[in-house]
Amino acid sequence: MFAAVVASTLYALSLGTAYAHGDHPSTHGGTVGRGDDGIVVEFVMEMGTINLYVHDEAGKPLSIDNVNGTLTLVPPQHSAQEVKLVPAGYHKFTAPGIEPVMGDRLRARIALPSGEELESVALFSSRMQLRSSPGLGTPLKLDPLLPRAERAIAVSN
Repeated sequence: MFAAVVASTLYALSLGTAYAHGDHPSTHGGTVGRGDDGIVVEFVMEMGTINLYVHDEAGKPLSIDNVNGTLTLVPPQHSAQEVKLVPAGYHKFTAPGIEPVMGDRLRARIALPSGEELESVALFSSRMQLRSSPGLGTPLKLDPLLPRAERAIAVSN
């Protein structure tokens, strides 16, 4: 019995940080889409614009050189709107002109240099919006970390 427990534990530890698709952590404060296993797409609303951060299946940033794609906004009970994705960094696309509201479905189609087309889908939610996005109040301000001895201590009577 003890050997079975040890073997099970060692097997679980050997899996490392393997994720089921869609279970990847958000690295930019947005929502990780679900879809094809070849890529991981994180949808983030930054300063009123939808941005997509593209990673490989291991979660590492994927260069978007020679990669193109589209983003389709599918609102409930309305017609879909599609725009071409515009490169905006090493692994970042922007989708100009898309203005989603809560509950809209976002579908990214990414064409890799090999010709393979992959898809990722997410629902637009408040989780996609960074604190610096319009309508969410003031930007998040972080004070520098102070040594424990210099931190203010709240005292209540």
